Amino acid sequence: YEIVACLNYALSDWIDNSDQYIIVTSLINNNGEFSFDPFLAFFDQLYDDIQQHYNMVFEKRLVQINLPRSLSRDYLSAVVLYHELGHFVDLKLSIIARLIYALQQRFQHNSISDVLKDQFRTFIPFIDQITTRHGASAVAMHLSEYFCDLFASQYIGESSNYFLSYITEKSSLWDETHPATKNRVDVVSDFLNNR
Repeated sequence: YEIVACLNYALSDWIDNSDQYIIVTSLINNNGEFSFDPFLAFFDQLYDDIQQHYNMVFEKRLVQINLPRSLSRDYLSAVVLYHELGHFVDLKLSIIARLIYALQQRFQHNSISDVLKDQFRTFIPFIDQITTRHGASAVAMHLSEYFCDLFASQYIGESSNYFLSYITEKSSLWDETHPATKNRVDVVSDFLNNR
């Protein structure tokens, strides 16, 4: 409950109508699975169906953040919830989508994959391999992860770096959806140290 109260303050920093949202946490049985579920926050059809079938109106939307049941009372791991809230903020404000759209508009003569490679080559190691294997959408997912890490760091400093490094053993491996832990930790550290 304490962390949700803190997350509400972060939400109000970024979302003007934050009082229209309620942050809820759901416990899941996967030990490494933290996630933001956009369904209850953005899927209006669900609320329309409830109103139509049950005559109930929901004035607020739920921001559902999932965390492992086994870590629900572990305050060190709870810092990761700020990162997951960052996913809501990113989707609500279309931060990464707007960034990519702005780049597309500025460099219309180039493919989006080429633009992303040119603009983020120093920021995202292995960007050539990412775009070759998975396309521009994977770069967008990596940018979203970096944004969420930076979003979290403004509230919790390097705390999520410690937890992320611990659970991934400082992995230098990346996949389609997530950058390597080492790169994520470096970006947050550079950000917090004005580099």
